Amino acid sequence: MLNLMIGILTEPLTSPLTNLIKATANHTINLITNFTTLSTLLMNSFTELQILIADFFNVEAHLITKKSTAKEIPEWDSFSHMELMTRIESHFNQKLPFSAIMEFNNVGDIAIFLDNSGS
Repeated sequence: MLNLMIGILTEPLTSPLTNLIKATANHTINLITNFTTLSTLLMNSFTELQILIADFFNVEAHLITKKSTAKEIPEWDSFSHMELMTRIESHFNQKLPFSAIMEFNNVGDIAIFLDNSGS
């Protein structure tokens, strides 16, 4: 095995083995890039919102659903609600009009607003 490893290290840079290693590395990089792109595409506004809200209130993300409301999270009071809206605006790089904020009944309403606003 050691002889094989030494042989690999002393192979000329244009050997078939070197070309195979380079091709494998490039293929791996392409796979990682494609996976990252796919995962970004699959993450919709709700998923991002779910993670953001869970992080903000320090709860598990699976507990945040589209039907979740402030009543279900003890820390979600009127003050934290406005802080959360500011965090959402910053994260999604989008202004949430006060009139829209006042009409949100649950997390799903916020996600729908973000989706419809071109986020």
